[in-house]
Amino acid sequence: MQGLSKLIIRPFRERYSAEKDLGPKNFIVKGKVFTRKDFAIINSRGLAIQCSWFLPKFSRIAYPCMIYCHGNCGSRCDSLDIAKALLPVDISVFTFDFTGSGLSEGDYVTLGYYESWDIKTVVEYIRESGHASSIGLWGRSMGAASSILYASCDPMISVLVLDSPFTSLKQVTEDLLTSYKLPAILYKYLFQSIREHIIAIANFDILEVSPIKFAQYCQMPAIFMHGVKDKLVPISQSRELYDVYSADKYLLELGGGHNSPRPAQVLERVIEILTEVLDSPQPSQEYLEEGMKTIRGLPPSFKINVSLKH
Repeated sequence: MQGLSKLIIRPFRERYSAEKDLGPKNFIVKGKVFTRKDFAIINSRGLAIQCSWFLPKFSRIAYPCMIYCHGNCGSRCDSLDIAKALLPVDISVFTFDFTGSGLSEGDYVTLGYYESWDIKTVVEYIRESGHASSIGLWGRSMGAASSILYASCDPMISVLVLDSPFTSLKQVTEDLLTSYKLPAILYKYLFQSIREHIIAIANFDILEVSPIKFAQYCQMPAIFMHGVKDKLVPISQSRELYDVYSADKYLLELGGGHNSPRPAQVLERVIEILTEVLDSPQPSQEYLEEGMKTIRGLPPSFKINVSLKH
């Protein structure tokens, strides 16, 4: 039982050197000079989140900022190609290790439950810094699911890029058990045992991690991306999320699988959409103040404030 549970909440943890693997702190991309600031912030559970912020080195202007949210076996190192693509078009990139991942503190990943609260901590830090004119979320797999959960309760997020999101952790767990071709009677027992074991050691219920329930409450444009050969999270799950998503949306179906690199032309198309969205007029001050009330009242179970519905 512990082995199956660990496949979910304690997968491979990427260890790396920030100094070696994140590259030089000052660098040039397409003739522009940028810098990377590394630091830690503390989340609501008292755990340190290791962060990096890629910014223009000599400018004091507040640029749009995209927060990169990695997958369950990933880290902030996964953001480097995206940073190199976004920085030249004047979009800064904030990246971090979720708690339980990479160099951040924490023992377990929760596939979106506590990760969405890490996003909340990061968003609050960026807003308080005054160095971002707007904020978007770019998530992959677990990071995409976490982005949906958080954005459903924060109308101030400008845009989402959702690469390979899953519909629910229940579905992910069921798919994992199905792959073992178990008898139906044993399958039901194992699912409940895994659920109870995860509640006991990681303090969250897998049934509460359900992006499909919250996608309808997101009010910002979203770009969905998914590999058509993805065997870990089938592309049908992105299509389901796309169908229920009520705001402006785009669906890019790509070649490759779950962990395949995304081609340069795909990133170029995403950037075209992002620059258009991030340059659009921002919400009024009254709307932002109402949004902040909703964010501050966000409960752990991710119950939705009905005032956010269209």
